[in-house]
Amino acid sequence: MQRNPNILITGTSSGLGSHLLEFLGGTPFDRSAPLDAAQYHPVEPYETIIHCAFNSSHDVGLHNLASYMDDNASLTERLTQIPHKRFVLASTIDVYPQTPGPFDEKYTIEPGNLIGAYPVAKLLSESHVHNNCPNYLILRIAMMMGPYARRNTLVRVLTEKKCRVGLKGSSKYNVISHETIATFLETCFEKNIQGTFNIGSSSRVTLKELATMVGHDIEFGNHDYHSADIDNSKAALITSELDVDSLDVVKALLAENRLPLPH
Repeated sequence: MQRNPNILITGTSSGLGSHLLEFLGGTPFDRSAPLDAAQYHPVEPYETIIHCAFNSSHDVGLHNLASYMDDNASLTERLTQIPHKRFVLASTIDVYPQTPGPFDEKYTIEPGNLIGAYPVAKLLSESHVHNNCPNYLILRIAMMMGPYARRNTLVRVLTEKKCRVGLKGSSKYNVISHETIATFLETCFEKNIQGTFNIGSSSRVTLKELATMVGHDIEFGNHDYHSADIDNSKAALITSELDVDSLDVVKALLAENRLPLPH
């Protein structure tokens, strides 16, 4: 696939956005520039807008809830007003319940059952894209890993030989690589595929299993986390690389040195 410079990508300072900018080419979105600036209203509409940026602050309360939603869901709505032919939203599998699944894309999500500002902001962003963009891809993505990933608990367990984390060893993650997401998008662009997709592996893995695999001495905490149990079969029909276990994803990332280096 020829790299298209007529792609606008948000969130390019790290994570998925950084990987996609490197993989696809394109124009990085600059938050400091107003959305009515000339670079966001080219003569021809952008071929694709890929929205990866997100304020991932965990400290969300009454004092900053309005700014948090403006920085996330409202930004998504404003981005949909930039002329474009296709809109891609990086959403999350956290919009699904943590009750027993698996959940596919047809599952009816009840906003009242969501816990915390993060999944609410993501679901609201999905609603803006669904309502404003005739040609869209909404990717409900599992835990993303790659050299540009942030140093979250999972990365620490894999890259630090001895550390203390707040989560229990039984905490479960569904893991997928930035590279696989990029391959999925590339195929969708080539075939003009639209819709909502669960982007993750076919199974989950516990922090304890990962620590044991790499032989690290991890002191686990008391908090429990279980990523949603998703059905990824719809997306796996498009990219066979999604038909893989989370443990095998991590093994491949380690073998190819594609994890962030420890501080």
